[in-house]
Amino acid sequence: MPKLIFFTLIIIIPIYCFPQNNLRNVQNGKSMKTKNICGTEQEVDKAVNNCLPIDAHPCRYPASRDSFIPDASTPVKYFSLLIIVVDSNVYGVTQENVVSMIADVNNYYSPWKINFCYSIVFIDTSMLSQYPQNPDSVFNVIISDWPNLGLSGNPIKIDYSVVINNNYQGGYSLAHELGHNFKLSHTFSSTELPTDDTFLGCSASCRDRVDYTSAQQDTVGDSMSDTPPTPRNYNCAPPTGVDSCSAGMPAWPAWGYENLMGYSYCPNATFSSQQAGRIHCYIEYGYAKLDKKLAYGMLHCDPLSIINNTVDNKSIYFDILPNPFKESTTINFAVPEEGIVSIEVYNYLGQKISDIFNEMISKDQQKRIEFFTNNLSSGIYYAKLKSENKILIKKMVVTK
Repeated sequence: MPKLIFFTLIIIIPIYCFPQNNLRNVQNGKSMKTKNICGTEQEVDKAVNNCLPIDAHPCRYPASRDSFIPDASTPVKYFSLLIIVVDSNVYGVTQENVVSMIADVNNYYSPWKINFCYSIVFIDTSMLSQYPQNPDSVFNVIISDWPNLGLSGNPIKIDYSVVINNNYQGGYSLAHELGHNFKLSHTFSSTELPTDDTFLGCSASCRDRVDYTSAQQDTVGDSMSDTPPTPRNYNCAPPTGVDSCSAGMPAWPAWGYENLMGYSYCPNATFSSQQAGRIHCYIEYGYAKLDKKLAYGMLHCDPLSIINNTVDNKSIYFDILPNPFKESTTINFAVPEEGIVSIEVYNYLGQKISDIFNEMISKDQQKRIEFFTNNLSSGIYYAKLKSENKILIKKMVVTK
């Protein structure tokens, strides 16, 4: 018999750490350590500057991410910021500086259907140990003499110098750090190590390249194909040079300096649509308790929201005019039955700051109470009306 000769065909395929279709464990709420295709052990949902792990969070997959890209029909999501200004008497940070910074932050986020409201407290260094406060519900932002322009986390830390400059840099820095809290990576994480200016070597399997396809760029670096790979760039101008790891060494794209997750601090910077999709996706999945922060923000920031835990309030009249207001406002109310009515005012953190009314009133008696802001700072406050077993709470906005 003739001998049979078998040949083994070996196909060498470059590894780009493409994701595998295995989301079941994550979607079932299981958290575990896993190895990605590059062999790196990672916890699920922790791979920011590396390849996608096999069981990556759904929001890291292009289809999931892009399904959350906001459009004209997407409702605005509101989040609350507690701005803590440290030693303003030393460093000169004013309320006007903070108002300007938050306005810039909202200019960056509003096109992507995210908005922030805020309250401001001024403290000295001795009180710093009391913060952050209410971190599950709000983003704490401490403005002080930090060695960096900004640090992410809760609290977020912003250097006072970029705020008192009263230009876009304060808003840029806070928008950038909030981006990290929403799970966004640096745009240059695809080409550099996260802690220094060292370029990732061409042999690094998770390094992004200019000549990669969109599908490949969705799996390496910051895992978004609409943020082309660029080196770290501190200039508000296109990066110079070429990507020596790409075939034919093409030039770096004239792009990276226009993104808020870079380091160029350009006033016209923005987020990409895929970055916005990832933000909304992580909000939906409740990453870092974003669902709790959203619930609190929608209740406290949405200008259309009315807080009401009354069993039946149809015949209760409770109004505040003007609102917003600077120095004073009028609280108007009437209740459908005779009894003791109390009105209290609470600050942003739910702490009672004033008892302004506590009397017996008659059925349908119209009452008008003047409320003066006195030493209150700008921000969100709440008037709580209690009558028998009924409670109404209305938001008040102080603007000075």
